[in-house]
Amino acid sequence: MLRTSIRKFSVDGFGRVKIGLKSEKLVKKLEKGDEVFTPYGPDKIKNIEKIPLAYGFGELVELNKMLISPENPVKIFDEWTLPKEVKKVEFVKCRSLYSISLEKYDTITINGNNVKTN
Repeated sequence: MLRTSIRKFSVDGFGRVKIGLKSEKLVKKLEKGDEVFTPYGPDKIKNIEKIPLAYGFGELVELNKMLISPENPVKIFDEWTLPKEVKKVEFVKCRSLYSISLEKYDTITINGNNVKTN
């Protein structure tokens, strides 16, 4: 099912997540049960949902080579903020977004950005 609206907690599939001391994995390759590094320590993916976007476009913000929903909180300079408050929201090509839930924590690091999860 294609969506025209974007979930609050969602990122594109091309961001990189640390899964080991020297290993990374693209968001779109993450699977339930994968161990990932968070700012608080290791955690496991509880759920990851692929959200196809209608017509392959969405209103998103680009932060550090990652597309993110404008309402998804991120930590910048040790303060939580919304991407739309630091960069312009743009209508960009993006086929799918991913919504991630972790078992213990509510924050994951993607492309060096601390990002809130569901």
